[in-house]
Amino acid sequence: MIDVPPYYIIRPDGSSNTSKRNPNGQEFCKKFISSFFNGEPILLDYRDKENIRLDRYIRDLYFAIEKDFEEYNDIERTFNFYNIFKSNYSYHLRWPVYEFFVQFLIDKNMLTEAFEEWNKLQSEEGGGFSMNWTYRDSAIRKLIEFESLFKKPIIKGEHLFRMAPKDSQLTKFGKNNLTEVLKAIDTIISSLYDGKFISRFFADNEYKIGLPKEEYIQYFNHKPKFKDYILWINSKAPNYYCKKNGLAKRKLIYAAMCSEASRLLREGENKYRQIIGAKKIGESWISETELYYKVKKAFNKI
Repeated sequence: MIDVPPYYIIRPDGSSNTSKRNPNGQEFCKKFISSFFNGEPILLDYRDKENIRLDRYIRDLYFAIEKDFEEYNDIERTFNFYNIFKSNYSYHLRWPVYEFFVQFLIDKNMLTEAFEEWNKLQSEEGGGFSMNWTYRDSAIRKLIEFESLFKKPIIKGEHLFRMAPKDSQLTKFGKNNLTEVLKAIDTIISSLYDGKFISRFFADNEYKIGLPKEEYIQYFNHKPKFKDYILWINSKAPNYYCKKNGLAKRKLIYAAMCSEASRLLREGENKYRQIIGAKKIGESWISETELYYKVKKAFNKI
């Protein structure tokens, strides 16, 4: 770990000489970038994270990676540098340029690679796929953008798992059998909805125009406090959830999508429970059935 030279530290009075207009700042920025491309990335000492402003150098380094592609036109080389960049600097430091590479790939018409990278970044930010985290509205907006770019359905069970509110996700059993439950959800999306999830919530093919507010009520029917929730939505209309012409705003569209994702999670878990011969959610304890199924599955391989 290489400590940052003391002349890059913000002084107690709040002033700083870390600016790139400062000769010391310019010198360090050049060294920071050249060391990276020479295979010796400078590892930042994050113990002084409250006092050191180094995100500007991280930003310049990222754009140097993009510039390197423009010079060499070698995407494999660019991916290599980008992955080294990610492995050496935490997502906290990379935050100012966090999804820039995703947009870079989109601009290069590498949609599959862009979507794969976006999914990796979401998992990294959330602490890994096994952690209990949910999408922000900006992530849902990005999924909609991706589907519009791909011009075909892209939503799978793993996305619905992250879209559903934390208090409306799978049971403990469902989470313990997450891979199988997500496969069941994929089957439901494919068979019942022809793979389409996002398009059902919009009035146009570009996913920019919402349906009338009343069209979204169906997606909240499964909620225990459905009536109270609808009263809440109506009390916030037309300013918060819908426009004066009655069409839904994004806030209501996203809420409906998340609610439907929650319902499909439950349906997917019940489908998997049915496969293994267990009762539906809430009908009985499942531990004995689960144990029996796992033992049977294990001995079938012998």
